[in-house]
Amino acid sequence: MKIISWNVAGFRACLKKGFSDFFYQENPDIICLQEVKAEKNQIDFYPDGYYEYLFPAKRKGYSGTLIYSKINAGKSKFSCWHFFLRIAIRVS
Repeated sequence: MKIISWNVAGFRACLKKGFSDFFYQENPDIICLQEVKAEKNQIDFYPDGYYEYLFPAKRKGYSGTLIYSKINAGKSKFSCWHFFLRIAIRVS
């Protein structure tokens, strides 16, 4: 299983700098992005075959995490740690 973690310091800026090329070249099972600084309506990247889990910061324009996963973690809506717990249960 290939898992990538990356502090992107702004996902929209990262997309403009070639994130999608990196993503498809690496073909991760799970990619965890920190400091996405975006809300759901601001994200324009929907890779086929992946589930999206967005945990935006409470304050607009601050941090937040985004996970793309080939594994469905179900309704993981509390935090990225909750997501990993659900993945661990499903994989084991």
